[in-house]
Amino acid sequence: MMKKPKWKKDETYLFVILMVIAAILLFSLLGKIFS
Repeated sequence: MMKKPKWKKDETYLFVILMVIAAILLFSLLGKIFS
């Protein structure tokens, strides 16, 4: 396995995207519960 600084940046970017998707799903779920 080659360690590159760029890969670490891409990994962080992917993690941020996953967090955003999880937040959207959570808010939509809360919206269904409280509506």
